[in-house]
Amino acid sequence: NYIKAIILKESGADPNLTGPQGEIGLMQIPPAIAQQIISEQQLPNFSLSKVYEPAWNIAFGCYYLYNLSEEFNHEVDKILAAYYLGKEEAKKYQNQQFPPPVQNYIDRVKYLALIFDSFPQPGDRCRSVVK
Repeated sequence: NYIKAIILKESGADPNLTGPQGEIGLMQIPPAIAQQIISEQQLPNFSLSKVYEPAWNIAFGCYYLYNLSEEFNHEVDKILAAYYLGKEEAKKYQNQQFPPPVQNYIDRVKYLALIFDSFPQPGDRCRSVVK
C-alpha cells in the first residue's frame, strides 16, 4: 500500500506526468535513477520513454524502493525521505529531524498508506450495513 500512497502523492495517479526536474510518470522516477536501473538490469534497447508506461514505472519504482530499503535498514521514514530527497541528501539527516517539507511528505505518504490498508482487499467479504 506504500506503492499506492507514493503514486497518489507523487503524481496524483497521472501516468503521463513529467516533474519539474524531468521525473517520470506515476512514481515520478528521476531520469538518472531510471538510467541506472536500465544499466543495472541490462536492458540495452530500453527507451527512457517506456518508463512512462504504468507497469514499467511501478516496476522501476519498486526496484528503487527495494534498494533504498536495503540501504536505510528498512526504516520507513528514512526510505521515504530518501525517495523524496534523493539517497545522498537523505543521508545528511541520519541522526537529525527531517525538515518540515520532508516530514510532511513522510507523514502524508504514511497516512495515505494507512487509508489504503483500511480498504477491503480482493477476496475479502464486504458486509452491507444497509438492512
